[in-house]
Amino acid sequence: MNIIFIQILFLFQLISVELKEKTNADSSKESDNSNNKGEIIELLELNDSNFDLIIQNGKNNRWLILFYLETCYHCYRARTVINRILELKDYKIINNIKFASIEIGNNTKTNIRFNISQVPYIVLVENNTMIEFDLYANEKNLVNFIETNFSNVVNDTKPFPKRNIFKYYYKQFENSLKYVLDQVNNYLKSKNINFKFNAITFVIGYTILCFAFWIIVILLFMKCFGPKKNVKKNILKNNDKNKSEENTKVDEKAKTNVNDINENEDMKKIREEKKEEEFKEKNKDNIDNNDNNSKEYKKGKKKKKE
Repeated sequence: MNIIFIQILFLFQLISVELKEKTNADSSKESDNSNNKGEIIELLELNDSNFDLIIQNGKNNRWLILFYLETCYHCYRARTVINRILELKDYKIINNIKFASIEIGNNTKTNIRFNISQVPYIVLVENNTMIEFDLYANEKNLVNFIETNFSNVVNDTKPFPKRNIFKYYYKQFENSLKYVLDQVNNYLKSKNINFKFNAITFVIGYTILCFAFWIIVILLFMKCFGPKKNVKKNILKNNDKNKSEENTKVDEKAKTNVNDINENEDMKKIREEKKEEEFKEKNKDNIDNNDNNSKEYKKGKKKKKE
């Protein structure tokens, strides 16, 4: 059940991110076209959908990227300083570098990817490596930072972070879980209940509640739509009746077979008796004929003697 909760949260985050990326698709196409035509890009505005396509479009490109928030005053000052540098165009290094900015409040994937904890956050990117700017964002400091040679600052360079979707959604789930825990703990505190949920106790309690809920739902479903007790009894009675009828039929067939056998034996006896009677009658007739013949023979002899 806990997995279902996580999947629902992930789906909501996916929908929100996809909507944002669709709204920014046109701007990314325009920026790609401008790069292909060789137009001068001053301070290019990026988003989650076109960040990798533009920044990593060519290994020899050097980028200065400003991560900012719209509500941050120091971010606003950093943007104005960068725009001033671009407007003056007195520095030769500007022709060999590209400038971009991204608002991390509306582009959470990039925010989590770079693990930004404070703004303005400025980095210099070249050949999949980057250097963080950790000074005050004035014109002199930024120009010196732009002129940095990557080969001389190997110890301070960091690998350009790859896009990690699992990390993004895990962070989103962690933030949503913290929000839910804060709401639950504040409610318990308002009711003067001296118990505070943490992540483990909340997940265990949530899974127990989910299991209990689904067990209740299954029992109610079985009670409403499952076979009732009376129906079961009727089914059992019908089964018993059918079995008794089948048994009676079997007994009747057995009786009929026995009767047939007895009838056949009686018929045989009757036939044998009839044959015996006929044989006796024939013997009687033969005996009678013999007697008659012997009487006639005796009479003939007497007549001859006389």
